[in-house]
Amino acid sequence: MGRTTSVVIACLSLLLAWSISDRARGELRWGVTGGVNMGYMAYDDFNDVWWWDDQVWAPGFRGGLAVDYAFNGIHSLQTGLVFKRLRNRVDLEGWPDSAGHFTLSLDYLCLPASWKFRFGEASPVYAAIGADLGYLISAESYTELDDRSVRGYEEDILDHLERWNAAADVGVGVEFTLGHTNAFVAAEYAHGLVSVDRAGHWITGWKTREFGLLLGVFF
Repeated sequence: MGRTTSVVIACLSLLLAWSISDRARGELRWGVTGGVNMGYMAYDDFNDVWWWDDQVWAPGFRGGLAVDYAFNGIHSLQTGLVFKRLRNRVDLEGWPDSAGHFTLSLDYLCLPASWKFRFGEASPVYAAIGADLGYLISAESYTELDDRSVRGYEEDILDHLERWNAAADVGVGVEFTLGHTNAFVAAEYAHGLVSVDRAGHWITGWKTREFGLLLGVFF
């Protein structure tokens, strides 16, 4: 586990401990959240791989539990436990004898923690900044060539990647009343901080990037 990941774990632990010890003075809410994301891998030397032509944002999804602790009408801490699937597609040109593409699909179990602040106590709009710690539980690569005489093939690449990932998160959202519950809609960007490739298995290093659109309900 790298230094960046260790720092993220320490910060998340401190934030969670603070919220739990201080819960008697605030409001603690539980709920569920889910949504879609667009994944992208930031390759260190993409242009140096001659048979990689272009890469495309690919859709994924996420869902899980959300916990929100409000310190007051302005500031709150949101965390939870979330399953997240990140996907990315790379187009191939001239490899080995035909064009095509490969798609990566990475499944993470994530512990996010975001500091939320509203633009006034009566404002439904908020901004958030935080971090996301993910543990890789599944990873696959699927390659398909334009030459239909060659069948596409799938490969388990879990052992080719680092198990831990850490990302910095920023987002904006709107919270509103929905019946007897509070719901929210949010947009989020997660910027991977550590390389997820394992040395010796890839010809270039890479980090994750993600845009997400989320829906959630607090009970």
